[in-house]
Order: sequence, then C-alpha cells, then structure tokens
Amino acid sequence: MERHAGPSADPGDGAIRRRMAVMSRLSPRRQVSLIQYVLVPHDQELAAAVPDGRETLFTDNERWSTPGAHPGMAVQYCLDDRDAAFARARSRAAAAGFAVDDLAVGPSLLTVDLSDDDAYDLTTPRSLKRAQLPATYPDDANTPAVRQSCRAAGDRLISAGEGLICTRPAEPQIRTHHEILAVLPRVTLAVTARTPWHEWSV
Repeated sequence: MERHAGPSADPGDGAIRRRMAVMSRLSPRRQVSLIQYVLVPHDQELAAAVPDGRETLFTDNERWSTPGAHPGMAVQYCLDDRDAAFARARSRAAAAGFAVDDLAVGPSLLTVDLSDDDAYDLTTPRSLKRAQLPATYPDDANTPAVRQSCRAAGDRLISAGEGLICTRPAEPQIRTHHEILAVLPRVTLAVTARTPWHEWSV
C-alpha cells in the first residue's frame, strides 16, 4: 500500500515550528513601509553605505545608539511620513529658539527606499518591557534615566543583529508616527528624491 507523507512525516518539522514560534515571541516584528523620509542639513549628502570612519549620521542626538559602540556600522534615523518630518523640523527649530517660518535655509527632505521592511517592533508595552524600557515611553523620553535606557536597548538590539528597529518618536507632535532606525550596512538606503527646504516646507 502506498503511503503519503503528511505534514508530520518529518520528525524535525515540529521542532522547527516550535523554534520559530519561540523566536517570534522573543522578537516582536513589524512590517514597515519601504518608503521613508530623512532630514539632512541642506549642504550635506546622505551616505548610501557606512561613511568613512563614522558610526552615526544625523542621529537625533544618538538616542538609540552609543557613538562608537558599533564599529563599521552607521545608524540612520528615518520617519514614515512627510508631515512627521516637517513636525520634527519645527520642533528642532523651536529648541534652537526659532520659529520654523523664520528659517531662510532649513533641512532638505530625502525620500529613501529601504532594502528591507522587517523591523523589530519597539512600540508596544510588551516589547518595551522586554527591552527594559518603561511602558510609558515616550511620555518620559527626555528624562536622563530613560534616555540612557533607550541607548542601552538600541545597543543590545544592534549587537543582536537587528537591521531595522521601529520606535515611537520622542516629540509629542509626531508620536502617532513611527521612527525607523536603519542599521547600515545591514540595510541599505537608496535616495530617490531630494527636496530643498523652500519647496517641501510650504
């Protein structure tokens, strides 16, 4: 009599599925948009690969990574929406004592394509707890203790091999959006458009 191999024919299948289930629980995932937006100084370019000798570039004060902790890598911070990018520019201008409308020259807006869309999801109470961050984040994002915890959590995830990390921005105006940490060169960025400040800020 002919026997047909069923799903359980290979005794290793069950073990593989169990390992994948455990990995899924241990590593919360989020599929992010391949199209992201990056603010850069008007007179600078975005390196598509790791820049010469630099571990970070345009890093929002290195909130999620310690400068020099990941040799040969760079951490690029992206936003998932043009409105979020403008709100961030407004927030940074206010922190410097300016109204955004007073800026004669502001940051350029880069539209970039990510080479991957599978991110570690650091936006839920469960994943924040797993990363040893308070569930209230980002409400208390700018306290010294939480900033230090953010940096330690990002360092651990990068050291564990993550290429993309999805977080909620610290600025109150854009917390409904996502900030994406792209770890170069594990993930590459292709710049598809560069829009100067006087065009995209109106």
